[in-house]
Amino acid sequence: MSTVMSITSYTRIMGCIWFTLALLADGLLIRYNKRIHGSVLLLIFSLGLIRLLVPLEIMGYTVTFFDDGFYLFLENTVQKEVLHYVSVAGLLLWLWGIGSMIALLRFFYQLWQLHQVVLRSRDITQDEALFDRCRQLAAQMGYAGSMKVAVTAEFSTAVSAGLFSPVILIPERLLQFPESELEGIIRHELMHYLRRDVGKQWGLCILRCLFWWNPVVWFLKKSVEQWLELQCDAKVCEALSEPEKITYLEGILRVLRENRKEGEGLGVGYARSQTGAFVQQRFGEVLWPVHKQSKGQNALIGVLCIVIFAASYRFLVQPYCLPNLSEIEGENVSMEPPHGVEEERDFILKYHDGTYVYYKDMNEYAILKEEELGQSPYAELTIIEASMGE
Repeated sequence: MSTVMSITSYTRIMGCIWFTLALLADGLLIRYNKRIHGSVLLLIFSLGLIRLLVPLEIMGYTVTFFDDGFYLFLENTVQKEVLHYVSVAGLLLWLWGIGSMIALLRFFYQLWQLHQVVLRSRDITQDEALFDRCRQLAAQMGYAGSMKVAVTAEFSTAVSAGLFSPVILIPERLLQFPESELEGIIRHELMHYLRRDVGKQWGLCILRCLFWWNPVVWFLKKSVEQWLELQCDAKVCEALSEPEKITYLEGILRVLRENRKEGEGLGVGYARSQTGAFVQQRFGEVLWPVHKQSKGQNALIGVLCIVIFAASYRFLVQPYCLPNLSEIEGENVSMEPPHGVEEERDFILKYHDGTYVYYKDMNEYAILKEEELGQSPYAELTIIEASMGE
């Protein structure tokens, strides 16, 4: 069976580009489309991730575009040797890997720090009125499982840290808040657990660790974190009356007045330091809820995303130079002329992706554009189809 798909360094680059575009699309939709549904954002991210992990060039479908300007200059630059047998590209890959490893170690160290904070915190026993009230609020929100509520002096805002069961850390100073405001804080943290927001934030942190050099990933992380807060506010306030919503917002303001910044990666906080514009957005969406897009609109956007995903495999951009056969996986291209043209020293070799390569005396070569085939001296040359390995 002939191989119809191949992976090259150029298809990997295209995969990274499309993945970045998918992340950018998610970030922009979160920032500027208040009605966007989470399922659409997940679909865009998933398709982008598939495009990154499956960077194929498909014979008969993928059309190759050659760039003899910036792309070629960039490739020539990264291929330059900076150290003994180490190119610029190799050095950048080493920096990427080392940076990702350092970032991952830092993230896991932060999680260990959070675990230590939980261990040092003072548990609220079932005999205390606050714990009983927490259980009542959880029951009202549809949760009847086990939960841990603890008081700490190490955070200035309540934090939801549980991944598999609720772990709510309440700063000591929040115990002085009016009971109605404290209840709003507890509802908020319980909702973060019910929505699995801690796991989402951890996933964002890991994504940023792996692609620490990509500013789009940082933009997406910040956008999603704000979106999680807005979604949590909206879900909590669905069951609240208008006066209760005002009390809920007053609790946010009270926390923000004395808030200090905790380290990143330490759970999902109730009201971490935020810009005035985002606080206004939170308040506006609580008081005037945003209606989500209809199922029909979501379906239409979903179909459009799938069409773009399929079309992304249609195009490949690579430098205007001979493909490096050693980089091609799953393909064996014969460089020998077929039977009947053994005496040919000058010929044109046609690759499966439509690339025409001119060979002069079996050594010299250049890539030809299709319109050049009819010009002299190429018009008189034999065009040989590159054979595909099985």
